Amino acid sequence: MKILKIQILMMVLLLAGQSLCLKAQRPDDDKLTPEERAELLTTRLKIALDLSDEQVAKVKQIQTDHFKKVETDRAEVKAKRDAARDKRDKQIKATEAELKKVLTADQFKKYMELKDKRKERKEKRDMRGR
Repeated sequence: MKILKIQILMMVLLLAGQSLCLKAQRPDDDKLTPEERAELLTTRLKIALDLSDEQVAKVKQIQTDHFKKVETDRAEVKAKRDAARDKRDKQIKATEAELKKVLTADQFKKYMELKDKRKERKEKRDMRGR
């Protein structure tokens, strides 16, 4: 029984080690250029689909165009997200400036403390959800 447990443990460790090695050998897709991504995908498709040389050239061009568009779209989405974040931050600062005019110094300090506590609870909740 003890030998069986040891064998199972060894197999689990072996499989875990292999998966780590495979991940280390695989390039990070986020760091690849669109051309490199297209090359990798085309190579995989050539093998899987037994593509001719003419098909390989066409598929590579199609995939290169696709990955360039994807990269452009990602950049646009990131820019919009950053712009929205900046707009929201400006609105929050404007609201706080207006509140500061209305509230006393102690009230505003307590308001900011409440805001910080709410932010901490939200972050804590977000961490549990992940």
